[in-house]
Amino acid sequence: MPAPASLDHIPEFVRSFDGTRIAVRRLGSGDRLPLLIANAVGANLAVWRRVLPALVADRPAVTWDLRGLLESGEPASDRIDPGAHAEDAMAALDASGIERVVLASWSNGSRIALEISARYPERVARLAIVCGGYGHSPARLFTRLEPFSLLPTAAGVAKHFSSLFGGVLRSIAGRREISALIRHSGLVAASADVVALADLLR
Repeated sequence: MPAPASLDHIPEFVRSFDGTRIAVRRLGSGDRLPLLIANAVGANLAVWRRVLPALVADRPAVTWDLRGLLESGEPASDRIDPGAHAEDAMAALDASGIERVVLASWSNGSRIALEISARYPERVARLAIVCGGYGHSPARLFTRLEPFSLLPTAAGVAKHFSSLFGGVLRSIAGRREISALIRHSGLVAASADVVALADLLR
């Protein structure tokens, strides 16, 4: 295996589809299929420092600073969506003379990688997504949120404030109406043994 390559590079600048000035970073050399890196928002190559030198020892690699971040210019339009970032990636590849790549991404850069793959499947030979997800809007998150899934987190936080809230919680749990409160909360089924739950809560 060749010796690990250096990550030193000087960014080059290209214009994207809407005129935004994009900082393109090229490194590595060799004849293996080039690597395109879709970074997370605000991230640079530092997060890849342990694996990238070996990867670029025998293949070229390209990445770019996301529009409005690091050394790339402010967006020339109101576009900062994954589709705009995908077009910026194409501008970086075209300026580098690269047609087909292995595409690697991490974190929310994975949304960009998925967009690139969907728009330009002929240019993506392989796709590696690290710790990523496409994401959903906050509204969709709250409509699918299950309250019981928050209980372990709430309990973990509450234990640090037990002296502050302990008396209040004991007072609530000691009320004789607690069984009715549990039943009317909607958190348990009609067939639940509410008396046992109230005892457990106390």
